Amino acid sequence: MRPLGIDGIAIALPPGRLVSDLADSVGFGADTASTLRGNGLSAVPVAETGPFVDFALESVDRILADFPDARADVRLVLLAHSAPLLTPGDGNILADLIERTGLDSAISFAFTGQPCAVLHTAVHWALSALDDEADGSALVIGADRANHPEERFFFGSAMGDASVALLLGRRSERGRILGGHQHTELHASEGEWSAPAAIAAFRERNPLLIRSGIERCLEQAGCTLDELAAIVPHTPYLRIWDTVANLLRYPRERIVTDYIGDTGHLSSNDSFVHFHRATLNGHINPGDLVLLVNPGFGGSRGFTLIRV
Repeated sequence: MRPLGIDGIAIALPPGRLVSDLADSVGFGADTASTLRGNGLSAVPVAETGPFVDFALESVDRILADFPDARADVRLVLLAHSAPLLTPGDGNILADLIERTGLDSAISFAFTGQPCAVLHTAVHWALSALDDEADGSALVIGADRANHPEERFFFGSAMGDASVALLLGRRSERGRILGGHQHTELHASEGEWSAPAAIAAFRERNPLLIRSGIERCLEQAGCTLDELAAIVPHTPYLRIWDTVANLLRYPRERIVTDYIGDTGHLSSNDSFVHFHRATLNGHINPGDLVLLVNPGFGGSRGFTLIRV
């Protein structure tokens, strides 16, 4: 039986705003803006205020328009987010999403936490759940939106808003997921509010943990680094991928960070967004072996290996 994979992907990115303007709007000034530009960021997508479910549905509506028969086929719906969701006390975002998509017969769950890596968790969970299903598919949604402009800025990076919908199944010959790996080794469990020593310990270990995670993911799938056409990482800033390229002895130009300038960091969604954009513009081509990498601060790491 053909392996499960990404049969369809839809991305919703709001209009971009200059990071210098956003930094100025919360009183951070020219020094912060200069740091952000030095780390490769120019603008980030910023969503309008309004119900979160409306924002998440932007990508879902697109994927269901592309695959109108999916409503009868989807067995599982998973929502993954890292940023806290602000909802009324009696609100239920996942129930609202299911009702509005007409996917009432599907089993649904929401995943949160694991900053920067949680969408990989949802993808791997869906693949495990559907492993014995010959015809079922899963709809996996990654959506994150900052609740306040100040929340966008951390450690010289800026968060953008994004909604991603992935249709996982066996419809297509392409986009097969050959493997995945997840690993958590906490050093800074309170994120940016962690003790300075904990943050320093995480930063020291993080590049090595990324390298070992990449190697482990490839080993489990029976693949080698030489076979990888591209690594598509999350993009808080550029320098960490310079370091990872050196540690791996992997060509830096094959680590896809081209889009950081107009997206910034999209929580756990950015590697999937960049993967989609790279396939559309020919940076990634049919038959390529590609590894999506999201190392979260703290930190959890998620890896998904795809044969395009």
